[in-house]
Amino acid sequence: LELNRIEISPSTMIQPMTILRSVLSIQTTLSRFHPLLIEGHSRDTRDPAIVANQIVANIRRSWDDRNITKPPILITQGDPLTEKGISAITRIVASELGVKRCLV
Repeated sequence: LELNRIEISPSTMIQPMTILRSVLSIQTTLSRFHPLLIEGHSRDTRDPAIVANQIVANIRRSWDDRNITKPPILITQGDPLTEKGISAITRIVASELGVKRCLV
């Protein structure tokens, strides 16, 4: 299995955001999406592009076997914005899959 390498660029570091302040608006907004959760360590020293490529390949295989009717959204927990670790990995995964991210 050969995977394309994904590079981190300034455009994947910062994205526009919407802040949802009420429980009702959060529930209404999230109910329109299929949640995608990726957990990891903020101090992971591995190359985030290599890790993200493997995650993307696994997600695509999984999605091929499922009937997902809503657009996916990647939910993250607010790790510090870094060039390595889960923060970098989730940005790359979202970019490669073309999905929005939700910070909780």
